[in-house]
Amino acid sequence: MNTAQISVDGNSLTIANGEKSKNYNLSILPESTRVRFIERFPSLSAQERIEDTKSLILSYESVLRKCEFESYGYRRLSDLVKKDPTFVWEPYIPKGDLTVIVSKPGLGKTLLAVDIASHVTKGIGMCGGPEVDPRTVIFCSAEDSAEKTIVARAERQNADFDRFIVREDRSYIDLSYINHLDSHIDSEKVGLVVFDPIISYLSNPTSAQHTRPILEDLRAIAEKHDCAIVFLNHFTGSGEAKDRRKRSIYDMRGGKAIADVARSVLFLDGDRSFFEVEHKKSNHARAGINVSFQKLENGALIWNQPEEESMLSDDSDPPAEE
Repeated sequence: MNTAQISVDGNSLTIANGEKSKNYNLSILPESTRVRFIERFPSLSAQERIEDTKSLILSYESVLRKCEFESYGYRRLSDLVKKDPTFVWEPYIPKGDLTVIVSKPGLGKTLLAVDIASHVTKGIGMCGGPEVDPRTVIFCSAEDSAEKTIVARAERQNADFDRFIVREDRSYIDLSYINHLDSHIDSEKVGLVVFDPIISYLSNPTSAQHTRPILEDLRAIAEKHDCAIVFLNHFTGSGEAKDRRKRSIYDMRGGKAIADVARSVLFLDGDRSFFEVEHKKSNHARAGINVSFQKLENGALIWNQPEEESMLSDDSDPPAEE
């Protein structure tokens, strides 16, 4: 470097040695290091420029190694800021992540999801929770008619219809739809997206290799926009046949491909008039207690007080899976 020509132009450092030259983009350096070098450079002697440039290149190469290291997803805890989890329904449905509600077919998943969605559109906390800003809901329904089913249920739960968007397109989730959803969540002020049922939107739900990347992309969207994404799902045939106390989160359709990606899993059981929600998996907070609701004769849903004794629970129920 002793015979090289060193020049600085803005954030570009050039070292020319004969016919060979090398450029360095100084913008990747810490601002204090970059500014100090650029400001000092014009007033330095030739030898001082060489010494300063050698020191700067060492810093530059160190930054490059760090960038390369972090490009593989490594991050130091010292570079991170702790974030406390937030919820649409604490602790059952976290924002910025995926939740699955699982039950036997026809046992109230859509009824429950519409009630949750209705609370979100009005900014009313679930089960007496604090009020929040109302948000829009996107409800993707592959089975129930919007006009014949969703409208009536949302009306009974006093939803804000202007913030309740229904999508009846039954096409599979692909990269095109993921990009579409990503580009509209903020403009529509979406706080909750529901897929009912998720199995209908996956082209190969039993293949973790195929399904997991799609679900991870949805999870990334939820985190990016701080909204909750809820999948409604069914038990497998063998899962339905099991005693409710012995069911695992892997007894849902899609098994590990869905259960492992979700950060919260709720089991719904009942007898078509009394229903109970059990928190089977919780990664963001301690699992919630079992909560229950009833379906009135007019089809409306009302929640029971937490202290009311469950008609379904059993002391031998296993703890939530984490």
